[in-house]
Amino acid sequence: VGGTLPDHAFRFYLGQDARYLQDYAKALAGLAARTDAVDETTYWSYSAYSSQVEEAELHRTWLAGEPAVAPSPVTQAYTNFLLASVFVDDYVVGAAAVLPCYWLYAQTGAQIPRIPDEHPYAAWLHTYHDDEFVQATAQALAIVERAFALAAPQARSRAARAYLTACRHEMEFFDQALRVDPDGPGCDE
Repeated sequence: VGGTLPDHAFRFYLGQDARYLQDYAKALAGLAARTDAVDETTYWSYSAYSSQVEEAELHRTWLAGEPAVAPSPVTQAYTNFLLASVFVDDYVVGAAAVLPCYWLYAQTGAQIPRIPDEHPYAAWLHTYHDDEFVQATAQALAIVERAFALAAPQARSRAARAYLTACRHEMEFFDQALRVDPDGPGCDE
């Protein structure tokens, strides 16, 4: 929050986030296709669209002029998990797997104090402090809770496990940027 994150770590994170958002949008679109509830189809479809818009915005602003990067092993493991959860397992499992991305960013945004505009990452931080993002998170949570309540016990167990696994992937996703050597492979690939 103090703006002390090394620039190379932030840029690595953003490059990986752009890659992540491509597959996250596919997972959200998959959820839209798998539900029979019109409000859920609409929500997941709009969320998939928003993820694509966010990825384009990352490239236009923060990553302007830089080539797209290959997904890191951490990013690839996370997106493979999300896509498998959505397309292979029950709907509730896929919905639970995508929830931590919403939840953790919303919680992070809620914990961030007022960031001055001169902060080096202010524009990015404000994204997750936004009321619209908080409302989207609340809606995702409500959808997952409704699906969880309607699911069979075995599916609920797998959904809970998927949620916790995705939380772990989120932690690894954030942490990987801090482990990157600014002069080594991975920072500019």
